[in-house]
Amino acid sequence: MMGQHPAFDDGISSDDRPEVRLVSAKPHQAIDELADLLHLDKTLYVRGKELVTIVGALAPDEDERAPAAEATPVIVPIESATLTERLARHVRLTRKKPLTKGQQMLVASGGRPPADEWVPALPPPLVVAGLLARKQWPLRHLAGVSETPVLRPDGSVLQTPGYDSVTGYVYRPSCDYPLIPESPSRDDARAALEELKDVFVDFPYKTDKGDADRMVPIAAILTVLARSAISGACPAFLFDATTRGSGKTLQADAVSAVSLGRSAARKSYPPDEEEIGKTLAAYAIAGARLILFDNVTREFGGGELDQAITARDYVELRVLGRNEVKRLPWSAIIMASGNDITIGADTRGRVLV
Repeated sequence: MMGQHPAFDDGISSDDRPEVRLVSAKPHQAIDELADLLHLDKTLYVRGKELVTIVGALAPDEDERAPAAEATPVIVPIESATLTERLARHVRLTRKKPLTKGQQMLVASGGRPPADEWVPALPPPLVVAGLLARKQWPLRHLAGVSETPVLRPDGSVLQTPGYDSVTGYVYRPSCDYPLIPESPSRDDARAALEELKDVFVDFPYKTDKGDADRMVPIAAILTVLARSAISGACPAFLFDATTRGSGKTLQADAVSAVSLGRSAARKSYPPDEEEIGKTLAAYAIAGARLILFDNVTREFGGGELDQAITARDYVELRVLGRNEVKRLPWSAIIMASGNDITIGADTRGRVLV
């Protein structure tokens, strides 16, 4: 169909759509039936008791590219208007055609009512709201979305585009990556390490630490790529210096470029605990894989930040614009940069500097 969004091109035509009949006195019946049919939309997932999908800017046409920053795939909750559109696209909803005045008079006078006629309809707001409010649906769980290959818990590499039931990740590559051998050798690993070390060869690390400092950004890269295989907490990575212009943010960009295929989005370090919590909640909802707090000027640490760094899979944070604390999936790796950064006592053992 001309103009159809590629995300919805799943081969289901209007003639093939299953029918759900709407009966005003039985909204629960329609909600039950529609919940069982949500799987027809292959772009819907469940994440943290929310119905979500993956979005990213689309190119205006096939000859152009979307802006790199806007094309980043982001996880977003499904809203009622969007769910209405998707239900209408995948399910044939009908309601009983009301009787005409003449038919009503005939029935009132004892005549035989005409046979029921079911006509097309849109899902009522009550049904859509009830479907969203269920907080559980028979759909695939979404842990995250990646534009680069990631590691599975068994050590294998996810490098086939699409949904991976083992990790819960959707692999949506931003370019063509060379295939990784199933059983790489130790020599392969050594060669790969030398390539990663070469990325950071021009940064001015402390000479009295040997390769220790140079290994921190490499550890950050490997942690991002292996996060999907780690059932536990991961450290934060802090790039510190005594002077400005020494390449702290550039180093973070290099980590992000190698592990995610694009430079790191910057975020100033929030001024207080409450703002930190709201910021982290926004990243959790979007399914961020890497976070950079750039140019930290106050003590780095605190309860909300420590909760995220030590999280195994979920965090409880206050969501911006809502007077509620939500339990949100968490898999992001935190980075920070600054000059002579002071680290909180509880945070110090959870950060690689």
